[in-house]
Amino acid sequence: MAIKVQNLKKSFTRKGNDTLQVLDGVSFHVSDGEFVTLLGPSGCGKTTLLKIIAGIERMDEGVLEPMPSQANFLPIIWQEHRLFPWRTVLGNVAFPLELRNAEESFAKTKVLEMLKSVKLEAFADYYPWQISSGMAQRAAIARALVTDSKCVLMDEPFASVDYQTKQSLFQQLQELRRSQGLTILYVTHDLRDAIMFSDRIVVLSAIPTKVREIIQPTSADLPHSQLEEHLWKLLR
Repeated sequence: MAIKVQNLKKSFTRKGNDTLQVLDGVSFHVSDGEFVTLLGPSGCGKTTLLKIIAGIERMDEGVLEPMPSQANFLPIIWQEHRLFPWRTVLGNVAFPLELRNAEESFAKTKVLEMLKSVKLEAFADYYPWQISSGMAQRAAIARALVTDSKCVLMDEPFASVDYQTKQSLFQQLQELRRSQGLTILYVTHDLRDAIMFSDRIVVLSAIPTKVREIIQPTSADLPHSQLEEHLWKLLR
C-alpha cells in the first residue's frame, strides 16, 4: 500500500485565538512495501502527521492518498502499548475485529494466527500486567495487523524497551513485513534505528515544519557514523 502526502498543512488555535502553524507544506511519499522513517526535532509535528494520515486529525490543506475513512483506517502502534488492562492478550488483539462485527469463530482463528506470528500464542489468556513490556508491544503489533491492513503507522513503539528487546522486536517486525508485504511509516528520535532499518529517511525541520531532506541510507555512500553526523546536523 502506497501513501502520498503533498503540501500538507496543519495549524492549531491557542488561547487568545493565536494560531500555531505546525505543518507547513509537508510533501513525501511511501511506496508499496517500503519502510520509511520520519525524523525530526521534538515537537515538530511527527505524531500530528501520523494522526492525519490515520484519520484521527484533519488537515487544513493538502493532498493525502489514500484518504482515511471508517472503512479504510490505518492502525497506529504507539510508544505505550495501550492495551486494555481488563482484557486478556487474546481479547485485546481481537478488539479491532469486534469493531468490524467479524464472526466469532473467524475472529478467534485470526487472532490465534496473529499471536503465533509474534510468538505470543502461549500467552493468549494472560492479562497485560502479567507479561513483559516487550510482550505487550508484540501484542500491540498483532492488534494493529489483525485486520490485514497492508500499512502500519508506528510512533516510537520501541522507545520504552531495552536495547536487546528492541532488536528482537525489530527482527520480528521485519519478518512480518516480508511475510505480509507491509508498508511501514515509522517515527523515531533514534538516528541509528533510522539508518539501520529504513529504506528512506524523511528529515523534518522544526515548526513550521517542512521536509528538509529525504535520504536513502543504502545509496548515501557514507559510513554509518558519517551519515549519523549528517542527520544530526540537519536536526540541529
